[in-house]
Amino acid sequence: MNQDVRRIKLSIFGETYTLVSDECDEHLVQAARLVDSLMRDFSSRSQGVDGKKLALLVALNLATELRKAEGSLAESRECNLMLARRIDEELSRIAILS
Repeated sequence: MNQDVRRIKLSIFGETYTLVSDECDEHLVQAARLVDSLMRDFSSRSQGVDGKKLALLVALNLATELRKAEGSLAESRECNLMLARRIDEELSRIAILS
């Protein structure tokens, strides 16, 4: 077992899970809190839905948010590349004038 891999106990929606991960404990705790919060929120709005279906709804919600964030990141990268090209062009133009 890799020495960076650790066990951490996390509570989500009233259940305790032991995870084995090399991820930072604080990241896992924050992720568990987010999932727990979403599970509780969805549960309060969807009376009678079992835990498995709630987990699926939360997973779909998080996957949708991830896709949006990936799209925003791709747009930001594209914008940054365009700005870098314009800066390079202007610097080249200035160098030619000097």
